[in-house]
Amino acid sequence: MLDAILFAARDKGLLIGGGKARTDSTHVLPSARELCWLELVAETLCAALDALAVAAPDWVIQAAEPNWFRHYATRAEDSRFPKAGTKRTEVGQRIGTDGMRLLEAVFWPGAPSGLRAMPQVWLQHFHLVDGEVRRSPTGRQA
Repeated sequence: MLDAILFAARDKGLLIGGGKARTDSTHVLPSARELCWLELVAETLCAALDALAVAAPDWVIQAAEPNWFRHYATRAEDSRFPKAGTKRTEVGQRIGTDGMRLLEAVFWPGAPSGLRAMPQVWLQHFHLVDGEVRRSPTGRQA
């Protein structure tokens, strides 16, 4: 599919030959997968917060961490993720920790019971190990 896009871009004069670049390099595909994964989990958390804000706005204000509004007020596709792999890992870890915190809050005794019926995609990508949030091996696409 990428080859078709590159050929179409070249035919329209959007690409100029000047060297050989390999788009199938071993670092390109994993980086693309990682960025897609980051966007997925960030958008999932944003969508969950939006849905909870509609279902129980007063509860969300009490349950949300102050920095969540800064991190998740805009869509992930409108933000830029770090280029460095270690920084992307840190962002993924932060998103995972925030999402797990939100998931735990939904099950607190004081949380509105209707919130528990919300989709729990989160558990496909993160799990707890000795109280620490970890990326699930099934959520990692190697």
